[in-house]
Amino acid sequence: MLFLILATHSPDMCPLTNSKVREHVLKAVPEWKNMAEKLGVKLVSEPLVNNEHMVTCVVEAQDVETLDEFINQSGMQQWNNVKMIPSTPIENAIKKYDEVKPIL
Repeated sequence: MLFLILATHSPDMCPLTNSKVREHVLKAVPEWKNMAEKLGVKLVSEPLVNNEHMVTCVVEAQDVETLDEFINQSGMQQWNNVKMIPSTPIENAIKKYDEVKPIL
């Protein structure tokens, strides 16, 4: 199952401005790939950052509980509000159009 991770933080929790968060990020983030592999989570896209104080990533995991364990072990939730959104390729969604009757 594919998930979109959206992890947002406030400017005061940004690794650019917060030395403790920076220290954590520099130590922890290089381990995310190995950590994910051990849990059976595949990083479909490497984590991306932007000026919106957001980390985004597409991952594949067996279930949300496994992904939740990755989030916990990574420490991502200690400096971010993390959303794990089940997602599907748009081609798969389009195939379901015939199964759903529009209401509008």
